[in-house]
Amino acid sequence: MSEHPENLIIRAGGNPMNLPAFTAIREEINKINHPSQPAVNWPLIESLALTLFRTHGVDLQSAIYYTLARMQLSGLAGFTEGCELLAGVIVSQWDELWPPQPAVRTDMLDWFNTRSGNALRQHDYTPRDLRMIYRAERALQLIVDRLQQSDLKRLPKVENLLWFFQNTAKKLEQAR
Repeated sequence: MSEHPENLIIRAGGNPMNLPAFTAIREEINKINHPSQPAVNWPLIESLALTLFRTHGVDLQSAIYYTLARMQLSGLAGFTEGCELLAGVIVSQWDELWPPQPAVRTDMLDWFNTRSGNALRQHDYTPRDLRMIYRAERALQLIVDRLQQSDLKRLPKVENLLWFFQNTAKKLEQAR
């Protein structure tokens, strides 16, 4: 990855649907559910998302796709980096974040919870992962806290990811 998200100025972006970079990201993401299961180009998703963030700003859907790409490419560390980006934009720019519709935001975050949760639960964690688990837990706690303060009629199940990491940390701490 040539550019790290920590080198970007994070600002909320508008609707990316008509942007070529977002269209290309969606084409790759749609491969996940394709019957022939073609390979998803995760490095392309990561690169295009960073381009979108730099030129258009960060929207919720692109940030979720970026986080999934980082997780696929770098495992727990990538997931954690993506969650920290999500936490930053959700906590500081929730009111400006695209999409504005609460139900759509909830659906996106539930989709993220399911996709990332399934992959994360297949990983074998060791005490060496604790530092990264604590970082992911902190980012998820920030997200959950902000969502609980929002006007969402139904809260996304992001809390499930938080509980998973809290329980994983407890098990690893006891195994030391």
